[in-house]
Amino acid sequence: MFNKLVKIYIGIFIFSVAFIWKAPKPKKYTEPILDPIPEEELEVTMTVYNPVSSQTDSTPLITADNSTISLEKLKSGELKWIAISRDLLETFSFGEKIVIPPGRHGLGGVYEIHDLMNSRFTKRIDVLVYSGMGKYEGIKIKRYEYEKF
Repeated sequence: MFNKLVKIYIGIFIFSVAFIWKAPKPKKYTEPILDPIPEEELEVTMTVYNPVSSQTDSTPLITADNSTISLEKLKSGELKWIAISRDLLETFSFGEKIVIPPGRHGLGGVYEIHDLMNSRFTKRIDVLVYSGMGKYEGIKIKRYEYEKF
C-alpha cells in the first residue's frame, strides 16, 4: 500500500513538473552589433577579383595572411573577404573589418581583410568574388569594430 502511494505521488510530481517547467529555447544566432570607430571615411577605388592564378599569384586559394579560401563559402556569399593595396596597411591590418556602403556595385556590406594587392596599386581595395568583374571609383569605406558574443 505504501509503495502504491509513493508511486502515485511520484507520478503526480513528474506530471506537474512536465507542465510547469518548460525547457529553454535555443538562442538564435544574431550578427554582431557593429559600432563605427569615430574616424574619417577613406575614399578608394574598388575592384573585384576571382581566386584564379591569372588574377593572383601561383596559389590563388591562399591569401597573404595565409588563410585558405573556401570556394563553396565564396560561391554562397558566406565568405566576404577583401584585399587592400599595400599603402592601406598603414591604416588597416589583416583581420580587421571594413564596411563598403551599398551602391550600384551590389557589393555593400562588411568585409574582412585577408589579402594584399600588387604593389603598383594605391588607395585601392579588391573584393573577392566567385565570378565577375568590375571597377568602381570614389567608394568611401570605414573601419568597423564588432562586439564578439
